[in-house]
Amino acid sequence: MFSSQQKFFEKLKKINKFKIILGRLEKRKRDGETYFVEKATDVNLALDLVLDAQANEYDEAYLISNDGDFSGAVKAVIERFEKEVVYVAIGNNKTISHHLKKTASETLKVDESFIDDVRL
Repeated sequence: MFSSQQKFFEKLKKINKFKIILGRLEKRKRDGETYFVEKATDVNLALDLVLDAQANEYDEAYLISNDGDFSGAVKAVIERFEKEVVYVAIGNNKTISHHLKKTASETLKVDESFIDDVRL
């Protein structure tokens, strides 16, 4: 799975003005089972969103996340730096963030019908 992910990332990196924001995985144990927890991706993404807006690195950003915690960073970018932030909502009405939908400049909903339209 890791090698497939890396190949996918390498293809994404070739897209002009496309940035991948990664966090880290922390190993945890519970009841003798080992599992991993993703950490810091949201903080790294929020920082890049705000700092790149401040540095005038973009006019419009596309945020692909259903995490409503980003709404503060999105609001700051729109109001303070006069940038556009498009919320790319993936899923159904139960899984998308209504905070982001309300805060973002625009919402692009990616669902099954969107995917079917893209395939045409």
